[in-house]
Amino acid sequence: MKHIKYIAFALLLPLLAGCYADKGNYTYKDLASVEVKVTGIESAYKVKSMGTLEISPVISPDNADYEYYWGVYPAGSLYIDKMIIISRERNLKYSVQLKPGNYQLRFYAKDKQTGVFSYTEYDLTVETDIVSGWWLLKEVNGNTDIDIHTPKHVFPNRLAEVSGKSLEGAPRGFLFYDSWLRLDSVGEGSDKKYTNTPTPSLFVASDKDLKVLDYYTTETIGTFESLFKLNSSVQKKPEDIFFATNYISLVNNGRIHSLRTIGQVATSFFGEAFVGDYKLSPHRAVAFSWQPILYDESKSSFCSYARIDNSLQYFKDPAPHKVNNLNADLLFFNHRKMLGVPEWAYALLKSKTTSEHYLYKFGSMFDRVGMKLLQVDVLRDDKKMFHADRYAYTKGYNQTFFSIGNVIWSCEFAGFTEKEQLTVPAGETITLIETLVPDVPSGTQAPVYFVLGTQTGNRYKFSVYNVQAGNIAERVALYEGEGNVKRAMFIEMKDNRIWQTLLD
Repeated sequence: MKHIKYIAFALLLPLLAGCYADKGNYTYKDLASVEVKVTGIESAYKVKSMGTLEISPVISPDNADYEYYWGVYPAGSLYIDKMIIISRERNLKYSVQLKPGNYQLRFYAKDKQTGVFSYTEYDLTVETDIVSGWWLLKEVNGNTDIDIHTPKHVFPNRLAEVSGKSLEGAPRGFLFYDSWLRLDSVGEGSDKKYTNTPTPSLFVASDKDLKVLDYYTTETIGTFESLFKLNSSVQKKPEDIFFATNYISLVNNGRIHSLRTIGQVATSFFGEAFVGDYKLSPHRAVAFSWQPILYDESKSSFCSYARIDNSLQYFKDPAPHKVNNLNADLLFFNHRKMLGVPEWAYALLKSKTTSEHYLYKFGSMFDRVGMKLLQVDVLRDDKKMFHADRYAYTKGYNQTFFSIGNVIWSCEFAGFTEKEQLTVPAGETITLIETLVPDVPSGTQAPVYFVLGTQTGNRYKFSVYNVQAGNIAERVALYEGEGNVKRAMFIEMKDNRIWQTLLD
């Protein structure tokens, strides 16, 4: 434990006075026999965020007139300006407003008559019950809320609990990111001012609204209006939210808006929709280092976006195949958020005029000519996956899980072999299937999870299964609650970093 002790004088004493050694625990003396002794403070404290920290030090002599302060600053910080004063009273009673992490707590006492002062520092750890757990985006009573299941606690209806009400509208999507740029103001012409928001944040979208939550407290730090502050005429109709290439992007009423996460200058923001006549599909392929591959339903064409001029970018047809004017509906695209660059992405399309289906296999990155289209399979035989209610692609096994009614199937793309995997009990309705991979330290093997949400009446069951050799294996967790689950994410704070699951 680190305990720093100092002594100073408001008036300089003669240099020949010298100095005295420590007389014991927090004991100080000067040549005039002025002694300050502090007891009753532990060497280290742990406290919950939003909890109360109470310390009552004993100081002698007790008949002196002292000036006090209690200060806190992040552990490891080299700058005194990082310290905040949390009290100027002798006895500390502090409702902890700090984010979880490690801090230094400083107690300062100064004898007003002699000018002698001293301070000591102590280790302070701010903890939270929401350190590790499953965050479930759900619909409850027609609105959007979040349940958080940790190993020891359940935090139901977290939005309503913290802000007083759930988010209006049905759930559409959510994502976690650790920082983003907030638009503060706009000057003449295109002069925009941005500030970094270095707060781990959860973006939650319903079909009627959008909120940005502080991960640590789940308090609201951003709204649809604040993110769209330059364009009040934008209709609130969020459809999904995703991350790609340093941008958080919102699909709103079929159009795309972007919010930059790094850099000094943001070339686009939620207040400006990308220009053009288009309507985006809810399915897409995205990754940390990708330009996202999108699908314009109005043109039946694959596209991406060019942030320089805030427009969509359409590709030349890579002979002998086509990516434009396909006259086909997109059934699924392996919508994902991955660190690093995946090797490929699959899209399943259905012809609008024939019984044919097409499986497009894209490379992981665009080349100088355009997108890398590696393969197109024309599927004429009827497959169960063509009639799926939901899809959950898994890159690790080059296949998709899909549900029809109460049965979960898999289809392996190499030979289009379909296999029954799991049957949900009668009376339960499937509301969610996804495959998720935890973000883990480099060199660590990450498991693949298949997650399943079902609904009975106004209650949900959320199950987590291991995936082994492409098959749904044992169930490793089961949670229950009110409403029905639409999306899921595991978030864990460990080693001063926040880890999350990513779509496989």
